[in-house]
Amino acid sequence: MSERNIEAKYKPNKPSEIYDNIHNLCSSEEHHEILQEDIFFGTFGKGRTKLRANKSKGGFLIYSELIYYERPDEKGPKESNFIRYRPHSLDDYESLKAFHSMASGVFGVVEKTREVFLYEGKHRIHFDNVKGLGEFVEIEIVMDENQPKEEGVKILTDLMNKIGLQETEYVDVAYIDLLKKNNH
Repeated sequence: MSERNIEAKYKPNKPSEIYDNIHNLCSSEEHHEILQEDIFFGTFGKGRTKLRANKSKGGFLIYSELIYYERPDEKGPKESNFIRYRPHSLDDYESLKAFHSMASGVFGVVEKTREVFLYEGKHRIHFDNVKGLGEFVEIEIVMDENQPKEEGVKILTDLMNKIGLQETEYVDVAYIDLLKKNNH
């Protein structure tokens, strides 16, 4: 089943201040930290395919997801349509990794520490420390099937303002693109 959200990524000028604002805003909500490794594969379409490993602080695989998504590379809030498959075991994860690596090739790998905060029980705020790039904030507004995009953009913009993020801090591309740009 396909899902959608409205999302935006930011490179905050004052990350510790923004982190404190997020923590204060979401203090009564669920919060957890995970290590993530996203392996991006070659995709023959308009979107991207990645295999995400979610690991504990000790580096043990908690669960993984195969994700295909379509999202424009543009500044500001944007709609993302995606589909996820969660393998049932570590063997399934390793098989998917081998299959897609051979079939499509590995485009790149993103490693990050992600702190996930919930806002209003369903919207996600990620405070990411991305290896090779630094600290970022991602806001994901979870959308209902028939909810208009404009409503999600308004929720995201209001949340951005509550946290203290600025429009000048928007990042218009994925982490993998930033890493590829830095390596060339």
